[in-house]
Amino acid sequence: MNLYILSLAILLLYHCKREDEPKNEIFGTWKLKKSYTNGKENNLAECRLKSTLEIPDQFSATFTNYYTEDNECKSYIDAGKLYKESETSYIYDPPSLMDQRQRITITQNTLIFSWDSWEFVNGNLVSTPVWEIYNR
Repeated sequence: MNLYILSLAILLLYHCKREDEPKNEIFGTWKLKKSYTNGKENNLAECRLKSTLEIPDQFSATFTNYYTEDNECKSYIDAGKLYKESETSYIYDPPSLMDQRQRITITQNTLIFSWDSWEFVNGNLVSTPVWEIYNR
């Protein structure tokens, strides 16, 4: 009987320990589903919807971005560093010095990639919020 209770206690402790270990839902491959600019949904071409975000570890992320040029679906890769802000928020630092840091936020099985797009309008520098929605 004591062996049974001891086995049950060890099993419960092991199970509780596994439940307490932090789970990082950010790792893996994410697929682009939607894009918004200034609150309005963008019409994404079939080619653009092939875009993915790969997060292999807590320090890096690689975007494979697809776009249409001359009626051909082409791609480029943008790989940068990740900086954890919280359990659900990261900063993505792209390799180009011209780019700014961008935010990645996780909510259940959805990843939101957001940044401000800057452009000159009538001689004024204007910021426009952009965000993309990725799913597994």
